Amino acid sequence: MIDEIVAERGGAYGSPRANHSTTADMFEVWRERRIDAGAITSDEFDAVDTVVFNILQKLSRLAQTSHHRDSWADVSGYALNGLEITRLDAFGGDRDDG
Repeated sequence: MIDEIVAERGGAYGSPRANHSTTADMFEVWRERRIDAGAITSDEFDAVDTVVFNILQKLSRLAQTSHHRDSWADVSGYALNGLEITRLDAFGGDRDDG
């Protein structure tokens, strides 16, 4: 079962190592820019970083298979999450939806 999943995803996104290495490279550039801008320190990882990591993972996959509609939908969902996080940050906090 696992081999079938890996084969299916590999057909869409390339090898797991190549795909995740691309994501890691993209995220490293993001982190360097955030650290250089003083937005975070080298040992921080915040909600915005998590959103961007998820978006970059989808972009890495789209680089291999740009017509994959689910990845595009995921990017838009993560972007909306980022918008909500930054909107809440601007107003001094988070709301409790639970």
